[in-house]
Amino acid sequence: YSWMPTWINSFKLRGAIGKAGKAPGPYDAFLTLAPGAVFTNTPSLTPASPGNLDLKPEVTTETDVGFDAGFFHDRVGLSGSIYQSTTNDAILAIPLPPSSGFSQAQQQNVGAIVTHGWDFSVNWVALDLNNFQFSNDFKLDGNHNRITDIGTATPTTTVRVGYPVGGVWGIAPKSYDAGTKTWASTDTAVYFGPPLPTFNFSYSPTVRFKSFQAYLLVPASRGA
Repeated sequence: YSWMPTWINSFKLRGAIGKAGKAPGPYDAFLTLAPGAVFTNTPSLTPASPGNLDLKPEVTTETDVGFDAGFFHDRVGLSGSIYQSTTNDAILAIPLPPSSGFSQAQQQNVGAIVTHGWDFSVNWVALDLNNFQFSNDFKLDGNHNRITDIGTATPTTTVRVGYPVGGVWGIAPKSYDAGTKTWASTDTAVYFGPPLPTFNFSYSPTVRFKSFQAYLLVPASRGA
């Protein structure tokens, strides 16, 4: 367009909204037994998976908005987006009490999970000569999720309202006794953090000379 500065080659806004389902596993609804042996190798069957005949598909609704842009004859490219998704009737593995006799967790529709995140990338062609090119690629992204509802399910250390799915919990040291050279620990499990990184970064420089190309990838993550 004539009203755009000449150093802007392109600028595009994009957005999307969608809904998708995830079906339970093929045998998640059925009670299963595992073969084994008792006493003097007498064949037996023991409870394995408790099954769940009330299991329903989980449904996720996601919205996404972002942009793509090119500047200075596409020597600089920018791209970014933000998104949020809500999963209802989320299927998670809920451990049962040992008294139930089952060795495997039960798949249950626990309620709702909210996920939100973003990503941003920069591509910069620093040198572009006849037979030589040097470019740089930067990528950043972040992602967080939390359980907002577990319905009638019993809270566990990995499934708890207000915390991410599969959150890491455990006994933590709280004080050190120099006399006995021992640590005193918490009486109950405490929250350490999410199981996966909440921030990722990578830098990748690329050198091209005629038909030869070499690149380096430097990744970094934090938050797990």
